[in-house]
Amino acid sequence: MRTFSFFLSCFALLLLTSCSNSSDSAKTFCDTACNTDSLHFKGEHQLNPMVSIGLNACKADTLMWTHDFAGSKLLSLRDDLGQDVYLNKSAIDCFFKDTSYAWLQFNDCKTGRGFLLKLPFSKAEERRKITAALTKFDPKFSIEKDLIAYTDRGSVFVENIESGKQATLVFDKPYDIDFNKLHEMVDSIHVTNDRIFVQMIREGEKKVYEKKVSL
Repeated sequence: MRTFSFFLSCFALLLLTSCSNSSDSAKTFCDTACNTDSLHFKGEHQLNPMVSIGLNACKADTLMWTHDFAGSKLLSLRDDLGQDVYLNKSAIDCFFKDTSYAWLQFNDCKTGRGFLLKLPFSKAEERRKITAALTKFDPKFSIEKDLIAYTDRGSVFVENIESGKQATLVFDKPYDIDFNKLHEMVDSIHVTNDRIFVQMIREGEKKVYEKKVSL
C-alpha cells in the first residue's frame, strides 16, 4: 500500500511539473529551442551588403555588418542591449537600403521585447538603437512592411524605412510601460501609411488613440 501511495504521489508531482513547464513555455513570444546556427541576411545590391548574428549558448552574441567596399563593423548584442536575447527566425528580419544602411528588427523570444537597430555602412553616419520597438512579428500588431514603430511611453513614433519620413502620435499622458511585459499596457496597434491606431490599457480600461498621417 505504501509503495502504491508513493508511486501515486510521484506520478502527481510529475504531472504537475509537466503542466507547469507547458504553461511557462506558452508564455514565451516565440520558440526558444536552442539554436546554434548563425543568422545571415543579404541585400540585393551588387556590393553584397550583409548582416550576420552569431549565437552563443542559444543567445544572440556578435553582430556584424559589412559590404564588399566597407570594413566589417562588430558589436556584442548582449552588451549593447543590456540583456540576453533569444532569437528565432520567425521573429527577425532585415531591410537593406542599397549600401547606405540596414534596419534589423527582432523580438526577444523569452520576453517578447522588440528591438530595432539601424546599421549604417558608412562611418560618417551614427548607428541607431531602439529598445522599445512595436514590431510586425507581434500577433496583436499590424504594421505595413515598409514601416517601423516604437514608443517612448508618451508617444508612438512611426517611420518609413525606405524614405526616412516620420510621424508621431502623442498620448494624453505617459504610460509606465515595462517593455519586457509590453501587453500589460499596449493592447494592440494598427499602422498604415495614412493612419496610426493604438489601443492602450490604463487601470484595466482600454483607451484608443488614432491619427491620420502621410508616410
